[in-house]
Amino acid sequence: MAEEYVKTKIERVRYLFRFETLSSYTAISEITFSNEDTECINIIQYDLGEYKPFLKITDTNGELLEFAKAQEAGREGCSDYLINIYLPQNRELKPRSRRTITFQNFSPSSNDDEEAKYENAKYVRFHFEMADQVNSYVIIEAAEHFDFDDTVDIVDRDGAELDKDELMRLVRERVLVGHKSGRRAYLSFKGDAAKRTLRVTHRHDVPKRLLNWIRVGLAFGGISAFFLPVGLFYSFNNGLLNDSSLFVTYPVFVITTLVIIKGWLFLKDLDRDLEFYNKVYIALVAILIVELIGIFTLSFLVHGACPWLGNCNSTTNPSMITIQQINLFERPN
Repeated sequence: MAEEYVKTKIERVRYLFRFETLSSYTAISEITFSNEDTECINIIQYDLGEYKPFLKITDTNGELLEFAKAQEAGREGCSDYLINIYLPQNRELKPRSRRTITFQNFSPSSNDDEEAKYENAKYVRFHFEMADQVNSYVIIEAAEHFDFDDTVDIVDRDGAELDKDELMRLVRERVLVGHKSGRRAYLSFKGDAAKRTLRVTHRHDVPKRLLNWIRVGLAFGGISAFFLPVGLFYSFNNGLLNDSSLFVTYPVFVITTLVIIKGWLFLKDLDRDLEFYNKVYIALVAILIVELIGIFTLSFLVHGACPWLGNCNSTTNPSMITIQQINLFERPN
């Protein structure tokens, strides 16, 4: 183990995860290191634990810090992502001093390879080491215009999950604290010698207001698909089909409305119910198109092509005169 790794101690960690889309996010970690030695340190070793895409490391004053893979990576209990962080000259970490280093990276996709509990949903699972005597704070900011849900569990060093009673005991003892406000979820925890791991599963949900609009559109399309042939049948039997323009424009309007609302169902991967709604919308649009074709066909059989071409001659006999014309010839008493 490198001497620099032993001399530094992590006192506090603050994580911020800001989702740019449903599956990509920017991660910012502010880690406070302390120098436990009596000499200055110009190299800080830190184990990232995993690959961090587009990683950028900055000092307290905002200066960009250089880093490189440590020779000890992959050995002596360290992961392959153990790095050396090089502090600038004249800004070494002094004895008994603290320095907060900021790590920022961008993750372009979510970890949705598990299907048991989170099937048909985009989610990200974060892992946090509950290091002994280290205070950690987590902020998760959801994507704009979406609801979200965060679930928490803890696993021991053997990978076994703590049962609910044990988890609630940690909450009562304020070892684990969390709350939700607006687009953000806040968590804080403090580790101990047990060396457990906190897991947070973040999942975006479809906004309730959007679900309501989708359901309204579904009801509107279903009612229209049912009553349109009923109204057409009634009009045909009662001789009211002289002007079929309403029976044409209305289904066109309904189809257009349903197609627009169906465009919102690109979110169907977020909710299993939306997959069902998506199929129903497709079925309703297909039914209405069939009904529209039926209206054209029936109108053609009843009236011919004249209502659609608009250039047919009048069917009135030229030798006939109208009642209004007869009135013109009537003599007053």
